[in-house]
Amino acid sequence: MKLKKIYKKWLLSNNLSVENLTNLEGINNLYNEVNSDNIDFFEKKEIWDNPAFVSSLEKLVVNYLKNFNTELKKEIESNSTNNLKNILGNSFKLLDSIAIFELFLKNYKDLTNTNSNEKVSIPTGKGLNELHYGAPGTGKSFEINNRFRNEIMSRVTFYPDYDYTDFVGGLKPQTDECGNISYTFEGGPLAKAIIKALNNPNKQIYLIVEEINRANAASVFGDVFQLLDRDDKSGISTFSINNKDLARFIDQKTESKFQYENSGVFLPGNLNIIATMNPSDQGVFPLDAAFKRRWKQVYHSINWNDASDITLKGFGIKWKDLGRKLNKALEQCNVEEDALLGQYFFKNAELEKSSGYEIASKLLGYLWNDAVRYQRQLIFNESNSFSEILNLFENDNNEVDLNKIFVKELCDYLRDENI
Repeated sequence: MKLKKIYKKWLLSNNLSVENLTNLEGINNLYNEVNSDNIDFFEKKEIWDNPAFVSSLEKLVVNYLKNFNTELKKEIESNSTNNLKNILGNSFKLLDSIAIFELFLKNYKDLTNTNSNEKVSIPTGKGLNELHYGAPGTGKSFEINNRFRNEIMSRVTFYPDYDYTDFVGGLKPQTDECGNISYTFEGGPLAKAIIKALNNPNKQIYLIVEEINRANAASVFGDVFQLLDRDDKSGISTFSINNKDLARFIDQKTESKFQYENSGVFLPGNLNIIATMNPSDQGVFPLDAAFKRRWKQVYHSINWNDASDITLKGFGIKWKDLGRKLNKALEQCNVEEDALLGQYFFKNAELEKSSGYEIASKLLGYLWNDAVRYQRQLIFNESNSFSEILNLFENDNNEVDLNKIFVKELCDYLRDENI
């Protein structure tokens, strides 16, 4: 909203005549005429900060009024009191218009804050909160990368010590050249994503949170948890949070167009948060029902039709067959689906370039330490230690005897080409 419109609204809201605006426009024209200038009093409001400028305007009006002296004498001699009152009244109104505009400018900052929502609205959009989960190797991150590869993305990975100040932001120490320490707010990935969304209102912004359950998500999100409730139409947070440091940081980076310090912090509708997790990972933090309810949950199933048919070094079996059969064995051991092997547990390039020892270390290591950690005897031949099993794969040219790795029933099942 331009200054002139704000001034007019202010006059009306304070029961002052709009004539004050007209009078000031007249003084503006007179000033430019006398000074051979082309200044707009409403566009260059900074000139009003100069007391000498205001004083010169008052003198200009006084000099202008001197031109009425002859007319005033005539009115006094003719006893025409009505015209005399009009002339004197208009004279004082011109001076009053200057004083009233000065008063308005003193309140200008508060006025712009009050009208900020009319000036700039928070961007709308999809407002996605998506939680992608499934067994390791089902292509969660791969699918997300493909889906949003042409969009503006930023990525963060959670880990056990990750906290609110890392993700949202917080006060952090800064040292100047003299060694003095001060504390300033430093925004985290979420704060920066909000800023990016506000500064790019016509674009969809995506914040990818990998391994969301490897940190205490409820603690990391903190009060931001409330912002995950989104309006169905606009995608903007239904509620705001009152975090003054975060709000001030965002306002500084967005030219205070959205005035979060006054309204509170909202997630813009064009900011989308996409998270991934493996529910069965060891040592992860469970997500409570209230937290998960605020996300659209996308499950990635296991599909061996999409798996590679490259033969694994040392095993002598195609990956799509070995992985599928190992999963059947794990299911017989009552291993939950989220802990099974995904079809992309190995990438094609990994199968082609990795040694048999590296492949065995990854595959058997997952089975030994995670999938059947507490019931290894159901699939592993426990006559050998894990290190002894891996040593069998030191020579890539040799196919390892599976009986030295797995129990006999599993070995027979893996070798059966009719299954």
